[in-house]
Amino acid sequence: ADLPGLIHGAAEYNKGLGIEFLSLVADCSILVYVIDYGTLWCDHSVNQLDEIENELIDQLSMLYYEVTTYDRNLCNQDKCFILGSKLDLIFPNKIDSSESNVDNTDGNAILLRKLHHILHKAACSVSMIKDTPESIDQVMLVSAKRGDNILHLACKLWNCVQNMKDKKN
Repeated sequence: ADLPGLIHGAAEYNKGLGIEFLSLVADCSILVYVIDYGTLWCDHSVNQLDEIENELIDQLSMLYYEVTTYDRNLCNQDKCFILGSKLDLIFPNKIDSSESNVDNTDGNAILLRKLHHILHKAACSVSMIKDTPESIDQVMLVSAKRGDNILHLACKLWNCVQNMKDKKN
């Protein structure tokens, strides 16, 4: 289910499409939360990473609250992924963090790791995912427009679904 624009008050007060909107996720085996990281970045600067982190926490907290208010069972931390989208607004050239040839001293690679860490920290702080080293794999930065990390995301989701099927059998 794709749920763009989930708003505060959807679960409790039926705001927006409310309960009807949230009922679409009831049968989903994985929840992928997409945060517009690129626009958030454009609204701030590299010197305002604390403000960016606080904004991420606010957005993720609202999403988590709405989903858990609707149905606490939907928020299994092992079945949640957090995506920071619109990576193309942050980096002018395509970035694929899954490639092993990324230069770890390159300024873009350093910033990419820092932004990834901030999103991971924010997701852990609102309990969307477990605060463990392994949960870093549940957080990704992507650009749908350019295709950055999309194949890597598809592989992660496929593996997650396969692992769930294996556990059922």
